[in-house]
Amino acid sequence: IDEAGYRVECLLDPNCALESITDYCIGQLRANRRLRLLFVDWLSFSK
Repeated sequence: IDEAGYRVECLLDPNCALESITDYCIGQLRANRRLRLLFVDWLSFSK
C-alpha cells in the first residue's frame, strides 16, 4: 500500500485517526496553553 492509500485506511480507523489528529493538534497548540487545555478537555470528554 502506498502512503496515500495508507492514509485513507488510517482515516477509516478511529484509533489511528484519533492518534494522528492528537499529534497534529498538540503540535499546533503547543504554544497556546488555553487552547491546549480545551483540547485535553475534549479528548477526555470524547472517551
